[in-house]
Amino acid sequence: MKFKSFHDRSLIMGTILAAQSLQGWMKTNLKNTSGLSFLGSLILISLYFEENKKGISPSRLAQTLGYSKSRVSQEISFLNNEGYVRRNLSNSSARSIFVCLTSAGERKSSDLIKGFSRLQSLIDRVVGERQAESINKHLLLLRDHLEIA
Repeated sequence: MKFKSFHDRSLIMGTILAAQSLQGWMKTNLKNTSGLSFLGSLILISLYFEENKKGISPSRLAQTLGYSKSRVSQEISFLNNEGYVRRNLSNSSARSIFVCLTSAGERKSSDLIKGFSRLQSLIDRVVGERQAESINKHLLLLRDHLEIA
């Protein structure tokens, strides 16, 4: 079958299928273990690694994570209601909001990072650590070029 040959040799197909599998695994695993969505998990981890006590603006989170501002704002509202984040008004502008972790959010982030680390370890075992880093670098380069096009 001609499509099978294309399927087996195409970086496009391999990337799409791998991304779908990883995303499905992440959604299921995160929802079952943490009760959070993939985006919610990314927001908490981003805030954790930023280590900025003032917080991060929702716009910056949206840009960094590649989601719309409205979707990020919805998720921040959920995380706020769950007690994982709090919103702070900017000292310079009452219209500017910054999001930061609460103590509960820091604990949840730490647990999430352990889960992401387990998945990364699995990928490193299957693909090889150096090879995984190389693939990631090339996929990000491809993403950057596709955004320009």
